[in-house]
Amino acid sequence: MLDAGINLLLVLEKVLYEKLAITDSFEEFYDTYIKEVSLVVDTVTTEISNSQINRANYNPVPMRTLLVDDCIENAKEYYNGGARYKWSIVSFAGLVNAIDSLLVVRDFVFKKKWYTAEQFLEKLRTNDEAFLKTAREYEVSHGKDNDSANAFAKKFSSEIFSLLDNKKPAIGDGFLGASILFNNQVSAGQKIGATPDGRTAYSPIADSIAAIFQKDTEGPLALLRSVTSLDLAHAIGTPVLNFNVQPDYDFEVFKSLVKGYISQGGIQMQCTCISKQMLLDAYKNPALYKNLVVRVAGYSEYFYRLSDELKRAIIARTIQE
Repeated sequence: MLDAGINLLLVLEKVLYEKLAITDSFEEFYDTYIKEVSLVVDTVTTEISNSQINRANYNPVPMRTLLVDDCIENAKEYYNGGARYKWSIVSFAGLVNAIDSLLVVRDFVFKKKWYTAEQFLEKLRTNDEAFLKTAREYEVSHGKDNDSANAFAKKFSSEIFSLLDNKKPAIGDGFLGASILFNNQVSAGQKIGATPDGRTAYSPIADSIAAIFQKDTEGPLALLRSVTSLDLAHAIGTPVLNFNVQPDYDFEVFKSLVKGYISQGGIQMQCTCISKQMLLDAYKNPALYKNLVVRVAGYSEYFYRLSDELKRAIIARTIQE
């Protein structure tokens, strides 16, 4: 059961403004950030346990109890631990935003020294479009199959998902990491200013573990190699990958991509087969496309029923040719 979400980008914003200007090295800044996320994980997992106890005592679900394996045999209600599998899922939102943001902080401030910490923060605070465009176009980023970015993504995702290791909920077997946004990518970004990955203030965050801002323009193999550099085996609560192809994409090539992705550790690939032109037409003329269905992030929805911001976020995705 998906019990909670942790917004990694929201935590990063806090650490940036509180610690960047008084930090001597990227390693120190990075460790501070991981410790801050760890504190949030401790708080959230404790809250989940308290919520589980309350549900077990005050919110029985008889129909689910009747239909889920082993509840009857165990003579226990679903929320009281009757189900065969009792894992609690914690979704880490903004995982890719955090990866690209940390890479930019590492290189722009500490490695290449293009900006002082104060200059860097001022660019973010003022939502400086020229600066954000440079950050969005930075070549060391998730989705380009860049060795440096892939190595960092592996390290970071492993450390983040590992924060759930050895934690046990009040009722259940343990916690599983995930990256599932459903339709929350818009609301998750509404309280966050501009971020070092090139994201403008208060705009949506990444919908999944795919590349952001059309950085996956090096082709589908580069994207999939970047994604499988993440510690996906540590995120079996489901790391969602939205993968978008043209309607005339060669079926045999597509089949090989899916099989190759799974063989390299991929867990789930959610595919939308549609052209950019159709999406643009559907955005302008929703009444003509009432039957158009797209994958959002963990579920499918009729395109015309999505919010305007979600529609534009889906249109902005790279469509592989």
